[in-house]
Amino acid sequence: RIDLDTGDRLELGVATGVAFSQSRTRVLVSRSYPASYDLLEADDTITEVPFGQAYFVGDDLYFIDDTTQTLRRSRAGGGWSPSRS
Repeated sequence: RIDLDTGDRLELGVATGVAFSQSRTRVLVSRSYPASYDLLEADDTITEVPFGQAYFVGDDLYFIDDTTQTLRRSRAGGGWSPSRS
């Protein structure tokens, strides 16, 4: 990733998948070896996420938490929370 204003670079490595939120302010990057998933935010925060499958609905990221086998949600600008029906 290159900051067009400053020219600074952030090397993210080789990605096998990239998914954007509706507003394109959040990006989910997946890698196959070693298997990892990172959520990149507009404020340059990078969070490693514990799942194997996830989808954006609008700007919220929904995923199955592998450790608890529950549906979780990551809200834009917020933290992780259990999903509510």
